[in-house]
Amino acid sequence: MENVHDYQKSAILYVDDEEMLLKFFHRAFGKKFRVLTAANAAEGYRLLEQHRNEIRLLMTDQRMPGEKGVQFLERARQLHPRAIRILTTAYSDLDVAIEAVNSGAIYKYVTKPWDIPQLEVTLRRALETCGEPGSNLRDSRFSQKPDV
Repeated sequence: MENVHDYQKSAILYVDDEEMLLKFFHRAFGKKFRVLTAANAAEGYRLLEQHRNEIRLLMTDQRMPGEKGVQFLERARQLHPRAIRILTTAYSDLDVAIEAVNSGAIYKYVTKPWDIPQLEVTLRRALETCGEPGSNLRDSRFSQKPDV
């Protein structure tokens, strides 16, 4: 079966305080996906508002000055509940990741350093799950809190 998803129609917003990683992410995925980057949570919120109808996937680092990645994703979830959310970190913040997954704040937890081919598969699957802008295709498991 041929894949008909146009990955350039949906934007990915990657938020990380490390400028080098923002450039690396764009270099690794910018030709395959439409990539937006932000160096902090405030810039991420600005881009999220500015590109509200295009962003389908949010990926953020956990450890950033000011607002942590989980906090950013929880607030972003309120602003844009249909976006898929991925948390990444080089540290083993396992308790934070478990809490985020259980609260419904994230779709996936990805450790650094990234396995680029595996991360690409994760990004593709996430975008396929949420559909293209304007579509109603979206798995509700990733936009609602799980039943407790």
